[in-house]
Amino acid sequence: MVESGRPGEDPDAEDRGEVIDRIVDQLEENQHRAATHEADEVRAHQQLLDLGLTAGQIARRTHVPNARVKQTTAVARSELAAAMERYDLTLDQVAVIAEFDGPDGPDVEAVKALTVTAAKEPAQFAHVAQRLRDQRADARQVADTVAELTNQAVRVLDPEDTGSAAQLSGLRLDAQTPSGTELDPTTHGGCPGHAATVEVHRGWDRQPQVKVVHWCTAPDEHGHVARWGRVAPTDDGDGGGDGEGARELAHAAEQAKSERRRVIANNRDWASATSVRRDWMRGFLARRAAPRDALPYIATTLARGGHDLHRAMESGHPTACELLGLTPTGSVYAGSPNPIEALTATATLSRATQLILAVLLGAAEDATSCQTWRNPTRDNRAYFTALRDWGYPLSPVEQLVLTDNDATPSQPADTSTTGGAARDAEDSVDERAVLDAVTDDVMSAAEETTST
Repeated sequence: MVESGRPGEDPDAEDRGEVIDRIVDQLEENQHRAATHEADEVRAHQQLLDLGLTAGQIARRTHVPNARVKQTTAVARSELAAAMERYDLTLDQVAVIAEFDGPDGPDVEAVKALTVTAAKEPAQFAHVAQRLRDQRADARQVADTVAELTNQAVRVLDPEDTGSAAQLSGLRLDAQTPSGTELDPTTHGGCPGHAATVEVHRGWDRQPQVKVVHWCTAPDEHGHVARWGRVAPTDDGDGGGDGEGARELAHAAEQAKSERRRVIANNRDWASATSVRRDWMRGFLARRAAPRDALPYIATTLARGGHDLHRAMESGHPTACELLGLTPTGSVYAGSPNPIEALTATATLSRATQLILAVLLGAAEDATSCQTWRNPTRDNRAYFTALRDWGYPLSPVEQLVLTDNDATPSQPADTSTTGGAARDAEDSVDERAVLDAVTDDVMSAAEETTST
């Protein structure tokens, strides 16, 4: 369909409305065509932005939801996202990649990770994206604290590589100091070995908190000894026995580093996965009907009547309310009606079943924490098995909840060693090819943005 119009890359004011009308008509005319790609929609919205329309005006004129226009305009503003067209990504995926194209240039490693995940493991895309968002937020908090310590002339160590350093919490000033006296960071501030590490930790509420740990890089050299041990006589200042204790403490700490790194990494991944899981559950519980096999899960959970369900009932089902978009009213003993009750008044039988499922899933979700991947209960395993079977893609750390005895693998095991090795080699080659191509595209886009 060809419409009349006056071409021009920079139309004057009297032609601008005419050009806008033409673009809007083109979008509406081609909206339902299979050959129309999302990239075409992005380019059209970019043209409308250039012609002076806001995102809200574009949404109203084109009858497209505001959320989608926010995505298309975010992608349109990103040179990096435009370079991702060749990888056949969805608009949602490209919009996420655009998040990592900041004013200081693109995060090349993040873009590579997202693009490879979209190509190789699309089900894990949301998990990888959330981990990258959390890592970026953590890095900003760490950077602020590191800057403060640097201004105070405190040496900052890499938490993953502290060498022979020992934490001050395990040391005392010298052999004459009473046993059990912890070496204070203020007192230790004048020591040449004074240093600190900065990390982000998350507690039960999943909120990030910056944790600063103080160290001495050479405790033996500077006369410090193990916090707990005998007090040496004043005429014998070598502290030989306690110096050996400090070395043993350092050796034990070195052995525990690997496990500590694993726990910290998995706890961090668990917090990211929780955000993705709850977002997925909001969409899942917004459906009008529960899955066909929901009733066995409901019956089993009610029959067990576990502690998690009892606690959620007494507290007024706060997580279920949150997942349903409702405001929790607090404990049932407060006497206020639960907002879920109001939904049941007009619910169909299918929707009522979904609300029952929301109550039970909310109780199960409320009972999860960063300890769940390490010590899952029977109810935890039943919960994550149900989510997996209903279409939720478990992240690697969530998969740890399901033991070999309690979960069937999502993919059949490959019993052919030779065939499996060949496929692994082929996948490795494909991934390297994607990585190389993505790196070239990202760097090219970054150079173009810088030159512009």
